[in-house]
Amino acid sequence: MKNGADCVKMEGDLYAAEKAAAVVKAGIPVMGHIGLTPQTAASFGGFKVQGKSIESAKKMIENAIAFEEAGAFAIVLECLPSALGTLIDEKLSIPTIGVGAGSLCVIFADERGRRRRCCCICPKDVVWCCRCA
Repeated sequence: MKNGADCVKMEGDLYAAEKAAAVVKAGIPVMGHIGLTPQTAASFGGFKVQGKSIESAKKMIENAIAFEEAGAFAIVLECLPSALGTLIDEKLSIPTIGVGAGSLCVIFADERGRRRRCCCICPKDVVWCCRCA
């Protein structure tokens, strides 16, 4: 953190979420990242959509919940089927950032605690759609 980073992003599964809990406990903010995880893509069959089977989708949900329980302040959902991304977003109370996960947007709570959408992030470009009104 002394080099100017505001947080760390940790990719992975339940094992990574356990490690994230230790990092959070040390006072370092963590953003989780599930689905297509670029640093480990080769071990999961390459750069392709994750969570397509029921078993894989269940694991993605478990991983997302584990990151939230570990204290992550947000989570990136990358290359997931749209319905799965939406389901994970609905199960979590932390913001989700959808990257190639259907129509997910960055979700945040406003000053009144209402969840709001801020922008859509697509694999090819960033589209600001500001539906915050």
